Amino acid sequence: MTNKSSATKIYEELQGSPFYYTHTQIKHLFETMIGTDTIGFDSCMISKASSTRKLWDKPAELIVALSIRIGDFDTSSDVLFSECWKSYPEGEPDCPFYCAKIAAEKMSKVMELNRKQKDMLRNKMKRIKLAELKRVEKEWDDRMITSYLKLKQLI
Repeated sequence: MTNKSSATKIYEELQGSPFYYTHTQIKHLFETMIGTDTIGFDSCMISKASSTRKLWDKPAELIVALSIRIGDFDTSSDVLFSECWKSYPEGEPDCPFYCAKIAAEKMSKVMELNRKQKDMLRNKMKRIKLAELKRVEKEWDDRMITSYLKLKQLI
C-alpha cells in the first residue's frame, strides 16, 4: 500500500462529499488558498488532470456530436456552450469547465477551426471556468473549508 501525498489527500477530500469540487476548482484552491508548496502538489495535479480527462472524454464527445453544425461555426459554438450551460447566465453550468474545455478542443479539431475561431471558442468556454472559480472562492469562507481541512488534520 502506498502512502498518499498531502496534496492528494486534500484533493480527494475536496473532490468528495460534502464538497464535490471539480479539478479546476481544487487546483484554484491550491493556487490561491492552500498553497502550491503542499507536498506532492505537482504530481497530484498531473495525475488528477489525467484521470479527469479520461472521465470527461466521452461526455465531451457526445456534447460535440450534439453541437456541430457543418460549415456553421457561430451556431456550432453557441450550441456547444448552451449544452454546457443551458440556463446561462443564470444558475450553475451543467458540466464542469474541464469537460467544456475538452469539448471545445474536439470541436476545433473536427471543424478544422482557424486560430481566431479557436480563441473565440476557448473564450466562450472560460465563462464556465469563471463561474466555477467564483463559486469556490465564495464557498471557501462560507463553508469554512479551512476549518474543515484542519479538523481532518490535512493542513
